[in-house]
Amino acid sequence: ARELSEGIPKAAAVRSVFEMELIRRACAGELDGVEELLVAGVDPKCASVGCRPSELAEKFGHTEVQLRLQAAEEGRVFGEAAGAAGLSGATATSVEEAQQARLPSEHSSTRWSRCWDLRQSGEVAGAA
Repeated sequence: ARELSEGIPKAAAVRSVFEMELIRRACAGELDGVEELLVAGVDPKCASVGCRPSELAEKFGHTEVQLRLQAAEEGRVFGEAAGAAGLSGATATSVEEAQQARLPSEHSSTRWSRCWDLRQSGEVAGAA
């Protein structure tokens, strides 16, 4: 609320909140949550913490989330929709491999904390 009173436009503040939620969900490997935010119009190229959500998903080993975010960044169709649209099998195969390799994720707050630690350490800074 403080930022709003200091003159930051409300739309920018709201957008920032949703971008941070996309980043949090990418770090946690929450594919359904990432999908909901992308459908709602959150920019998959946002880099509020110094790198894109797809880069963070990759860093945390969430291949399926990474592939979904990369498809959104490039304006491509993702997953089953890609196969139904007659697009190359590379995306669909990658998704299948990602689903087979998926490991149980840690609690979201633990993942977010690790994500924040990486940002603070500078390990992901400079990526854009």
